[in-house]
Amino acid sequence: MTRVSEPLSSKWVAKLCRLCRARHSRHTFAVRRIVAWLEQGVDVHRQLPILSVYLGHVDVAASYWYLTATPEMLLHAGNSFAVATGWGDDQL
Repeated sequence: MTRVSEPLSSKWVAKLCRLCRARHSRHTFAVRRIVAWLEQGVDVHRQLPILSVYLGHVDVAASYWYLTATPEMLLHAGNSFAVATGWGDDQL
C-alpha cells in the first residue's frame, strides 16, 4: 500500500475543483432541462437523444443518469400516476 506523504498540491486541488464544478453544472443543466420538458408535457424519452448529443454522450444510455429522483421529478411522476389511475387526494 502506497501512502501519500506530502499534501496535495494546490494546483491539483484547483484542477479537481474546476472539474467538479463543470460536472455539477452539466448535471444541473440536464436535470433542469428534463424538469422543464416534464412541466411542458413533452415526451422526455423522445427528447433524451437530443439532450444526449448536446451533452456529448456517445450512447443515450449515459444520459438516463440525469433522470434521477429529484423532488420535482418525483412530484411530476406522482401527479402523472394520479391522473393516469384516477387516484386523487380523497383516496389517500
